[in-house]
Amino acid sequence: MLGLEQVRRYRWADEDRDLAWTLGVVAGRSVDEVVAAYGGGAGQVGERLVFAGAQVGAGELGAVSLVQVLEVGEYVVAVENNGWRGKDVGVARRASAAGGGFISVFWNLNANYKVTQAADGELLASFDPLTVQHPPPPGEVYPPWITEVVFTDTGLHAALLAVVEHQTGLVIDRGWLTTPLPTYRVPA
Repeated sequence: MLGLEQVRRYRWADEDRDLAWTLGVVAGRSVDEVVAAYGGGAGQVGERLVFAGAQVGAGELGAVSLVQVLEVGEYVVAVENNGWRGKDVGVARRASAAGGGFISVFWNLNANYKVTQAADGELLASFDPLTVQHPPPPGEVYPPWITEVVFTDTGLHAALLAVVEHQTGLVIDRGWLTTPLPTYRVPA
């Protein structure tokens, strides 16, 4: 069960009205393997950018995504400013194949949301947290832990980050948004 302190820790995510992103956490993979799972090329070198600077130009929107990555202990974290590559079930399956783990949360300024989770190449979750119903509608996959969480539009961003922490043990650091991180261009 998510703890109140876990959710409160991420209050900042609801206070930042301009934050639109996909945050992915991958276990059991190297940075190169994660970049490849997102569609990047082998040996690609990422330009170091802060989150605010990691945006594609208007002419590339929908064709290219910018994925920022960092290693945190046993995890590789993938961050996309207003991107959505990491919510894709194919990315989740590739990133988690052969013993890995993957979870991502996505939200944008149009009130679209998605949680995606996979382990060992198998899809465990793919759903919009604001439209959870039982049984799941066609195309959505609910994980066993979904009954432990109540998703509402109040504090939703904090709750989503708390889910990532609860599932991985990794504390999400707001400082990742202001730290220059290797940023990779991948097909959208």
